Order: sequence, then structure tokens, then C-alpha cells
Amino acid sequence: MPQNGLHGLVGLWAARASRRAVPSNLLPPFALGIVLGSMLPDVDMYPVGIATAFGAKFDIYAVHRTAAHSLLLILAVLAVGLCIPRRRPGRATALGLSLGFATHALLDIFFWFAPIDLFWPLHDVLPNVRFVDPINLWSAVHLPGWAISLRDSFEFGAFALYLLALRRVIRAVAVNDDGEAGLLRAEVILWALFLITLATSTVASTKLQQVLVFTPLLLFAMPYCWLQTWRYRREIGAWCANPAQKSVWTNWDDTLRDIPDQVRFPGSFDEVQEIVREARAAGKHVRVFGAGHSWSSLVPCKDILVSLDRLDKAEVKDPANRLVTVQAGIRLRDLGPWLREHGLALRNTGAVTAQSIAGAISTGTHGTGLGYGVMGTQLVEAKVVDGLGNLRTVTPANADELAAIRMSLGSLGIIVEATLECAKDHHVELTEIPMRFDDFVTNLNQLLKDNERVRAYWFPGSTRILVNTMNSKEKELGPGPVWPSSAVFSRSVLMGAMWRLGQCIHLLIPLMNRLQEILGYRPRRVVGHIFEAITTPMPPRHQEAEIAVPLERAADALREYARLIAEGKGVINVQSEIRFAAGDDILLSPCNGRPVCYIGGYTATYIRDDPFFKTFMNTLQAKFDGRPHWGKLGVANRATAQKCFPGFSRFETIRARFDPDGVFANEFTSELFGI
Repeated sequence: MPQNGLHGLVGLWAARASRRAVPSNLLPPFALGIVLGSMLPDVDMYPVGIATAFGAKFDIYAVHRTAAHSLLLILAVLAVGLCIPRRRPGRATALGLSLGFATHALLDIFFWFAPIDLFWPLHDVLPNVRFVDPINLWSAVHLPGWAISLRDSFEFGAFALYLLALRRVIRAVAVNDDGEAGLLRAEVILWALFLITLATSTVASTKLQQVLVFTPLLLFAMPYCWLQTWRYRREIGAWCANPAQKSVWTNWDDTLRDIPDQVRFPGSFDEVQEIVREARAAGKHVRVFGAGHSWSSLVPCKDILVSLDRLDKAEVKDPANRLVTVQAGIRLRDLGPWLREHGLALRNTGAVTAQSIAGAISTGTHGTGLGYGVMGTQLVEAKVVDGLGNLRTVTPANADELAAIRMSLGSLGIIVEATLECAKDHHVELTEIPMRFDDFVTNLNQLLKDNERVRAYWFPGSTRILVNTMNSKEKELGPGPVWPSSAVFSRSVLMGAMWRLGQCIHLLIPLMNRLQEILGYRPRRVVGHIFEAITTPMPPRHQEAEIAVPLERAADALREYARLIAEGKGVINVQSEIRFAAGDDILLSPCNGRPVCYIGGYTATYIRDDPFFKTFMNTLQAKFDGRPHWGKLGVANRATAQKCFPGFSRFETIRARFDPDGVFANEFTSELFGI
């Protein structure tokens, strides 16, 4: 009988069977959705089942087999999922839930001795339409009371089998905790209850048997299984992407796609070392992926892709000096609030918080502010698994190595732990000021002098620009939400709809841009937490190139960008972002030796090999000594990197020491470093 535990088993295998349709980085939420969805339609058994067991007059099956098993529920959850932007965990979870609900209803139709109202509530609305009647393939089967009691006793066995399967999943991905022992104890209890109810099913009264079966089942087994499914959601995702089976990896906007031989989810530094050693011995290559929030080809690898999502712990290492040690897989969206709880904050971070800390450091993620460098400048110590499988600790005593690991492109090894120098927790006053583009360029130096941080949004071709300034304030000023719900809606939903319309009909782009200016370019002032102020709601899907020009040439570079657009060298329907960063000594940094202005060239038109990006990057690089961002489109090749980055040759020397056999090379980095 397909009891709820057996539904969970079917959910596990459904998640694994459908893994190829899901990007690797979204497998955990997708698998969680399927497995929980396969069991959750029985959640209404709580009130109905317990009440029936204690004498309440309910027709338990009439109540239970309607809404929770209806196509209406499946379609509603599916619709919610489709409304969530692509590449978001919430969308993957909702799609998984709808598939899990579908497996539950299908199993119950074929293996349950009761009618399933699959078309609820149409049966009541259209009583004369036969095809919407409840489905009961077993209408001719009439079970006596003892048989029903015997059937119900199998609930415990089904749950025990599910927990056994979950324990094997955990063992398959080598979780180093007490998960197996806890699940084993629960299995023993369930098997004992199964034997007791099995032995008494033919002699006990139906009511007594219902009390014996339903009460412990609903109060213990079901919630325990749901809790453990949630607890081990990453392990279930890792099991779905079993190393022996192939899984699809894509970046966040589906512009890059690959099918590696293996996808691994290590849960400890030792496991990372073992993966590297195995790959080196087999002559294979290893690359690490995080949120996939990049456009450059740093991740794709035909051999082994590694996710560090399970390495997400953090601790305050030195409160006096505000040093925090974090594992490499922690996401910025989790790190920011955690630091806030400890009275700390990142000095600077990128606008998008889905990234992992190691990925953000390795690709040169930056925020804005001439007093603040790229994220790698906050790194004071790192633990790295090198190409030989050794765990190295890179400290300020190894200045050249630290200058390399602070923006390594994943080519020196796998960063597994980072020690960051943080700032004291504080708030900022965020202002948004619409102004003329020409006025912004003319007054740029004064704006930068008067404010800690300046960021600007501009639709190229427009005469107006939206300027953000951010300056530190005390908490006592009464902080409020930096991004109200209306702003989140306009930046994530409304903006996406307008971009998509412009993508389909290019002639509408100027009108769409003008509407977005009218809706969004309004004066605003708010005091909010620093992490909320320097980050933004996730933007809709788009393509992006970004180049860092010397600060003293920023105004001329912006005017040249405007001239390119006016001459028709691009169809732009996305706001360009203009930011600033301090100079540094990081070997591959666009800010090496100079403060810079980052100019972003964005589009959502999705023209294959859009010539706009090539024109944009080549012009600003040639005329203004621009250096490309490593995580965006138009990234440097070997010849460009040797010309643009003063520390490139020193980086190559260090890379050869850390990874002499090219274990961390893929097609892109092999060409870049001549491997």
C-alpha cells in the first residue's frame, strides 16, 4: 500500500529521475520540493485522523481525498512557481512541489481503496458531468474492519523504509554528523510499532487499532519525516546529482550550459582534498560553482564540478580586530544578516546577494565607494586546497600568494575557508537623486568628494540619470526599510516585463525606458542598514559586460559610452550601472594600482554574439585603458590580460606552484594561462 512513507520513497526516486532537467545548483530546492510534495497532501490527516480516532463523526476519506489530492492544488502550486523568476530557488521548490503532489495523487488512484476527487471542486459544481466524478478503481473491493486495521499498520513499515532510504542517501554523500544514528533509532521504533500493530490487528477492535495506529503515526512519524527531509535537503540534492550520473549545470540566465561527468557536494575540507586527489590521479579537471551568477566561462568543465554549499559555517575569530572566519560556500544573503547579529558588517559587497563568498572574492565582485576596494581586499587569510590535494593556509606573510588568491578565478585551488576583516555594524543614509546626465558627468568629482559611496543608474541614450549616494549614520536616527515592497516589485517584476517587451519589439525600447524613468526616477531618502543599502533586489534576467577605467578618465569614458549609443552601436533596454572602487595591489584586479570607475554595459535583448558588447569593451579598453571584469561578458583573453593586468606574469608563476598539473583548468583558463 502506498502509505505516506512510501510516498516519500517515490518522491526520492522522482527527484533523482528528473535531475537532468534541473541545473545542479537548483537541485537541492527542487528535490526538497518533490520529496515533501509527495508526502504533504496527507497533512490534512492530522485534524481529521486524530478526531476520528477519538470518536468524532467524520467520513475521513470524504474529507481527506478532495482538495489535497486535486489537480487544482497541483496547478495552483505550478502557477506560483512559474511566476517566480527563473534561476531562483523558490521557483525550483514550487515546481518540485507540484511534481511531488502529482506523484502522490497518481499513486493513490492506482493503489488506494477509496475514491480520489481528482477534479475537486468540479464534482460539486458540475454534478451531471461524469468525467469529473471521484476516481475509484477499487469500488468493487469491500474490506472488513480487521483488513483495514491490518492495512493501517503498514504505515509504520512504510515510514521505516523511507527513513532507511534517507539514511542511505546521507551515507552516499558522507555527512559527518549524527544523522545516521538518529534515523536508525527512529527506524527501530517504527519497526517495533509495525510489529505490535501487525500482531494485534486481527484481535483488537477497530477503534482501539485506530488509536494505536493513527495517534503515534500523526503525532510522531509524519512530522519527523518532514523535519528530516528538510534537514537533509542538500544531501538529497547531492544524491540526486550522484557522481555516477550526469547532471546539467547552467549559469543564472542560461547563457552557459554544461554536462559534467560528476557533480560533487563535499561537506568537509577532507572531502574536498579527496576529490582533488582523485581527479589528479585520474587526469581529470575540477571546477567549483556557486550561484552561477557570472557570464564568463570560468565554470564549465566536462569532468568534475564541485559545489561548496554544504561548507557554510561562520564564526567570529577575533572580535577586537573584527576578524570573521567563514567557510567558502556561505552565501552573501546569509552572511550579511549573520554579521549584523554579531555587531559587524562587510566593508563592501556586490549588489547581488545570491553569490557565495568564495565565488564573489575569486571573480572580483565589488560594490561602490572610493574608500572601499573589491571584496578580495577584505580577505586577510585563506585556506586553499591546491592542485596536489594539500590544504594550504595563505596569510599576509605570503604577500604575493595573498595578492593572487584575493582574485584567483578558481585557478590556484579551491578556497574552503576565508578570514575577513569586517567593519563595525552601522547604518547609512541612502539618497536617490534624479539629475541630468551631463550634470552628473560635469559634477562627478564633487559628488565623489562629498559622499562615501556613489552609484548611478542610467539608460544609455537618456538625458537623465538616477544617482545614489550613501553616507554613514548612527542607528539612533531610526532606520527604516531600504527597499520597500513596491521597489522590490518594480525592480524585479515590472522591470522584467518591460525588458521582455523591449526584447521582443526593439522599437518600444525608448518608450519602455521612459516609463521606467517616470516610475523609478524619483527623489528618495532613507536611513537603513549598510548591508541592505549597498545591495539591491535581484534584477531580471539580462546580459552584462563591465569595464574599469581609471578614475581620472571616468567622465570622458562616460561621454564616449553615450556617443556609442547615439551612433547606434547597441540596442539597450537595461539600466547601466556606474560604480567606483579604490585601488589595490591584487594581481588580477581591474583596480590594481589605481582607483577606478566601473561602467556596466547591459542589455536584455539576447542577440547572439551581440556586437554591442564587443564595441563597448574594445572602445573603452583602447581609448581609456579599461580593464574588464572577470565575471562578465567581454572577459580578457591571454593577449588582453598580459597587456591590461600588471601582475599577470606574477600570477602565472604562483598558479604553476599551486596547480602544477592543471587540475583546476578548463577550456577558458587553459587558454588564458597557456596551460
